[in-house]
Amino acid sequence: MTLRVGVHPNNLHLQLAALTWPGGWPANVPDVKFVAYREGRDTGRLIADDVIDVGGTGSTPPLLAQHDGVPLVYLAASAPRGANGAIVVRSSAGPDDVRGLAGRRIALLDGSFHTSFLAAALERDGLSLRDVERVELAPADAYRALDEDRVDAWIAMAPWLSRVRDEASRWRVLTDIGAYVANRSVFWAHRDALDQHRTTLDAVFAALTALGRDVTNDPAPYAQRLADAGISGADAATWRTSLAARDWQLHVCDGAFYDEQQSEADLLHRHGDLSRPLDIRQTEPPAPLNFSAAASTH
Repeated sequence: MTLRVGVHPNNLHLQLAALTWPGGWPANVPDVKFVAYREGRDTGRLIADDVIDVGGTGSTPPLLAQHDGVPLVYLAASAPRGANGAIVVRSSAGPDDVRGLAGRRIALLDGSFHTSFLAAALERDGLSLRDVERVELAPADAYRALDEDRVDAWIAMAPWLSRVRDEASRWRVLTDIGAYVANRSVFWAHRDALDQHRTTLDAVFAALTALGRDVTNDPAPYAQRLADAGISGADAATWRTSLAARDWQLHVCDGAFYDEQQSEADLLHRHGDLSRPLDIRQTEPPAPLNFSAAASTH
């Protein structure tokens, strides 16, 4: 039975795997195929509809999927990425701090890690998601909307955040994500897929681990692949900066990870985006994956 691995542009481990191995996974990762789709927020629905078996997203989509009854398990997670997200305003206008976001229009990808980041930042200053207007916009559209004063703030992420930092005269960062949430990439699957494909999943994540080492050692060719594929509309130089700044290690989900997910679920429940509390420990696998012996990426 073939393991179906979902791929979308915002999970760079899986997107780069699909671009690096366009004909399929390496020979030591048998009977696995890529299934492309538009964005990470579709992952839970595609798993529930039996279109894919496993996917990778930020930390928020699996919480929403669990809330919707998807029988998921967590497989692996990246290191924290505290620099890959920020609330950005125009340098010449906009609020001076997070508290000043009250009543403002904020561009984001709602239902992604953007939502949890925004909720955590607002809560620390005594506000909630109900105190702002969330505006759903793709990153390129959000960049233009902020520039044109159609929104008051924007939650930016790689590779656009590299551009924001390079254009410091135009933009001002109110706060970075690392002060609020860990911002990991999270890999998760239907519980049945883990039961049926455990050995294959070990090989998949060994291959992804090795791929991450290759990107760390020489990000330039991988940046070019992303640029050539038109991912996020960024050029190779912008992608190289983003890839070089990223920690590409993958880890088996441990107690600290589950505590982070529980804290985020509780946060979203307090802000009303989850109608009921979640018990994250229900998503633990009976035994963790073992992908320490990395496969070749070529």
